[in-house]
Amino acid sequence: MQKSVAVLPVKKAFLALFIVFLFSPLALALENCADMLSFTYTTNAIIQIYGEDVSPGGNSVLVRSLKPLAFHFGDIANDSTQFFYIAAQQQIRNGKVIMTLGEVFYKPQYGEAGFNTEYFKRAGSLKPVYVESGLALEPSFQSNYSFSYGGRSFSTPVLKVTYPSKLTTFGFNASAGNAVIILTQMLDQVNSKLAIGSVFLETTDGDFVYADNRRLRFIGACTTGSCTDPDSHDYLRNSTCKSDLVDASDYCAGSSDLVEFTCSPNEYCTPEKTPCPFGCKGGKCLPGQNSKCADTDELNPSQKGRAFGNYENATIYNYLDRCDGSTRVLEYYCTDGKLLQQQVLDCPNNGACVDGACVSQPTTPSCSDTDGGKNYEVQGVCSDSSGSFKDSCTENGVNEYYCNGGYCKSVTSPCPSCVSGYCPKSSLVQSNYAGPSGLEFAIGLLVILGLVAAVVFFWSKKNPHYK
Repeated sequence: MQKSVAVLPVKKAFLALFIVFLFSPLALALENCADMLSFTYTTNAIIQIYGEDVSPGGNSVLVRSLKPLAFHFGDIANDSTQFFYIAAQQQIRNGKVIMTLGEVFYKPQYGEAGFNTEYFKRAGSLKPVYVESGLALEPSFQSNYSFSYGGRSFSTPVLKVTYPSKLTTFGFNASAGNAVIILTQMLDQVNSKLAIGSVFLETTDGDFVYADNRRLRFIGACTTGSCTDPDSHDYLRNSTCKSDLVDASDYCAGSSDLVEFTCSPNEYCTPEKTPCPFGCKGGKCLPGQNSKCADTDELNPSQKGRAFGNYENATIYNYLDRCDGSTRVLEYYCTDGKLLQQQVLDCPNNGACVDGACVSQPTTPSCSDTDGGKNYEVQGVCSDSSGSFKDSCTENGVNEYYCNGGYCKSVTSPCPSCVSGYCPKSSLVQSNYAGPSGLEFAIGLLVILGLVAAVVFFWSKKNPHYK
């Protein structure tokens, strides 16, 4: 029996992978988590199986990690390995199936007692578990996989490798996804990218990106942390996005599209492709017209204003002022009629922000009266926001100030002997009767005379001898 296929010496293999890795547009920092997996299609992989008389030697895909002992099958101590094979065809020998499509074979670095590590094992139901994460890759054969590339769609057999524990697993250049596709059937006699063994990254958007060097970053092996991007979504500026996972600079995809890297919700740099209306150069969109900006309230926090216009890349914007908490307002405004700015302002005079504008808080007027209200016997002083007012005497009474609704009001009360703005108690009990009028006197006299005449008349009736 023949030995397994020869591989590059360890140092040369590492050097080759490192060079490819270093000059990739989206470079990873080799800090504990970064790794790269290569997917090499071979038509005659000699896989010697321990304890079997025959050895599969057909088409398969070699999956190799940049790191030694990256995978294990079952027992970590005994079944760790740097690579494994996935069968790309079915083989039958002497009526016996010796290799099935999608079957996995691996060679442990350290064998069990009595096991020769020159031989391979069938993985069977065991999955290649990535040692650092403890999560398993899922190799499989798909007989009719929906695949598209170069504007053409196919239903074709493929080998597929996924890492279902994480949404974003593999990366190539500026693209990221969670599945690697290896063609097991030629789809085009002329287009070499559609040949047997071609490797594609299936992105999270459902696109297929051709991996010309058949090596993909295994970003699913990493844990994410902080992420910074100096220009965020500023397409007119070139910058480098940095995270624990990747560092990536904005770049032009052709002459009219920009690949802008920004921080994703998962805290790593992710690419976003956007068209540049006036062309792309140096990792940023070219300006095509002067920016314009107009503002309806000119940085007035007491008015809900609107800032609108267009950036230099012709993108139109329209922003309304809005509240930033209960007592602050986010104001959009313009400088020089060109640049859009924003600023958070505190509402003046302890005001509140309502629907994008500051409003005054309602206040209760303050009023005080030293004599406690309508107290005519004491001279008091009433004070409100407009000033102070002292009770005073008038010609025939006292002018008394008192509080009403937060303000000083006054009433005049009769007082025949007002002294120093108050009315003595003896003067408070008085009559306003000034004597009868002429008519009242005449009527009263007639009433009295009538009563006297009535008495005389009835008395004379009872005593006739006095006539």
